[in-house]
Amino acid sequence: MTTNPSNPLPSSAARSAEARLSELKLELPPAPKPIGVYKPVVIVGNLAFASGHGPLRSDGTLITGCVGADLDLTAGKAASRQVGLARKGSVNSIMLFYARFRRCQ
Repeated sequence: MTTNPSNPLPSSAARSAEARLSELKLELPPAPKPIGVYKPVVIVGNLAFASGHGPLRSDGTLITGCVGADLDLTAGKAASRQVGLARKGSVNSIMLFYARFRRCQ
């Protein structure tokens, strides 16, 4: 198993995650644009911290409502899944940005 310095996961794990998303026919929504001091992903050392993500669909619209009042349990689970996909999309976009740089020795 090999690792890439710009991607802390083994290359086979990164490929299998992308393959699994394709299998499930899931699309990553576009990463939100940083506004002011807000950054959707912050890199500290070899860790990526994602915050401030909501249930964003691939078309850029938000899923709104409260589970139990406006959304049933199935819709709530779908909204939760969209938050995870939004976070993954943001982390992927920042990793692609950092992949352009190489360490000079």
